[in-house]
Amino acid sequence: MKIAVDGRHLAEKNPTGVCRATLSLLTELCLVAKEGDEIEIVTTGSAHTRAAAAQVIKQLPRPVIHTHRLIPNRLLHAGILLGRRPLFESLCQSPPDVIWLPNLHFFSTKRPYVLSVHDVSFLLHAPWFSKKDRLWHTLVGPCRLMRQARVVIVPSRTTAHDVAALVPKTEGHTRVALHGIDARFTSEKSPRDSGIRSKYHLPILYVLHVGTWEVRKNIPGLLAALSLLPHVHLVSVGSKAARHMVPESLRSRVHILGYVPEDDLPALYRNAAALVFPSFYEGFGLPILEAFAYGVPVVTSAVSATREVAGHAALLVDPKRADHIAAAVRELLRDEALGSQLVSAGYARVSLFAWEKAAATLYGALADASA
Repeated sequence: MKIAVDGRHLAEKNPTGVCRATLSLLTELCLVAKEGDEIEIVTTGSAHTRAAAAQVIKQLPRPVIHTHRLIPNRLLHAGILLGRRPLFESLCQSPPDVIWLPNLHFFSTKRPYVLSVHDVSFLLHAPWFSKKDRLWHTLVGPCRLMRQARVVIVPSRTTAHDVAALVPKTEGHTRVALHGIDARFTSEKSPRDSGIRSKYHLPILYVLHVGTWEVRKNIPGLLAALSLLPHVHLVSVGSKAARHMVPESLRSRVHILGYVPEDDLPALYRNAAALVFPSFYEGFGLPILEAFAYGVPVVTSAVSATREVAGHAALLVDPKRADHIAAAVRELLRDEALGSQLVSAGYARVSLFAWEKAAATLYGALADASA
């Protein structure tokens, strides 16, 4: 079986959760694929993009074909939008049996394909997004892509339910491939842990938030909760774009680090008193699993996929109630036994999630789609 993979977002300078999940799944796909299978990863854009993608691809545990087309992405998108050309298979070195589209994108093909949909917040909660983002999703045509896919892969049962409700024709060909956790995520201390506070000028006591500052992440609610916790600091990893959202009275206690080197993230987790992740909506919620693996207690929302991922291993709160979020953090800080109990439950919980299982589900979908 020849599998073609759309690798257009593998070269992101600051990898998002979707990019990290795609790379983890692709890594395991290389391991579960059969010996006679061929994997070709297709990227487009500038020579710089080609080099960045090549750096990522060379780390894969199996030799793959990397094909890069020096086509400006705006021109590529315009061609697909206006004339459904070029077909994705025409970008490959040879025709694939099946295509994996790891994320929604401008895409046209006559070959069978498997589509990964990470969440559908852009359909369920369109007002949360900017006009530019809403236009992008409209032009990409997510509902059409989901209807035409042989199989739609989603990371949670919550997202499967949402997809089926929004695009009924997908109900018979949607499969759940729960995200996993990499082996490097461990609670074992490293020398870097002791120096992370001085590197970023962090206090002894802080709670951590990992993610962008988009509307669905409920940053105003998190900041409102922080205002009720006078001695607690917040460390935010993943975005520097919204510093203006922080009230003047809180700025001395909010540390916005933006994107940090991957090697620093474990120490930032392990030194945190808790991960606070009060999103209004998530398709999965990978930071919850990461915190479990690092031995960090979690406060998260009792809604959408965060509840599904956390199970009984976290304190679940109403994300619309800042006082609920603050009360949960306060309870964790005061009750050491509760924190230890949640850490133990988190270790047990994270063992249920594995990229190998997700890749096996994906491979089965690709094989069925190509048949």
